[in-house]
Amino acid sequence: MRTRYLVLLWIAGMAIFAAPQSAQAWIRLQTQSGECWQTLLVGPANLYVLYEPGFAPPGPASISAAEFRLDMGSPPGVFMTFIANPAAIDVIGDVTQGIRIEFSDCQASPLVLGTLQMFVFQPLLPQSWFVRGGGPGSGICPLVRTCAPENAWLPVRGSEFKVNPTTYWECFGTFCETIAVEPSTWAAIKSVYR
Repeated sequence: MRTRYLVLLWIAGMAIFAAPQSAQAWIRLQTQSGECWQTLLVGPANLYVLYEPGFAPPGPASISAAEFRLDMGSPPGVFMTFIANPAAIDVIGDVTQGIRIEFSDCQASPLVLGTLQMFVFQPLLPQSWFVRGGGPGSGICPLVRTCAPENAWLPVRGSEFKVNPTTYWECFGTFCETIAVEPSTWAAIKSVYR
């Protein structure tokens, strides 16, 4: 019985990664004016983590949770803190290791998931910061949870944010590869554990 339960959990977990990715939906890091790049000078700065459903075909217009992480390396001379959207009822994790932000009800998009408040103590070299999957269980894609009745986790695109770029930078979502799962029968799955 225990083996069957573990196999069912594994299958349910794999279904998250086999789910079709919304072609244009993404979670991105941006400035207040909506840019995906910024010249960060010594002093305070704010960046925003935003969910957008995109278009053609759009992702969910409303979500009830998001899971992602900011892959920023360890920029020297920068103190950062992440402030989640005040409407969030639960915030689990750390934004650089993987964070899940949950809401009590559906939140319309575009939705600011949180604010990255920074103080830069020394000039930064040109670099890229990325929005990626939330943690060990979520794979490389950020995830959003659709609203009731589905409450399904859907992989969406991440993004790249340029710090002190030397050339013009256009905003694009990064592609996420999803893991395909072959259809199988319960008998075939049970045979693996015999």
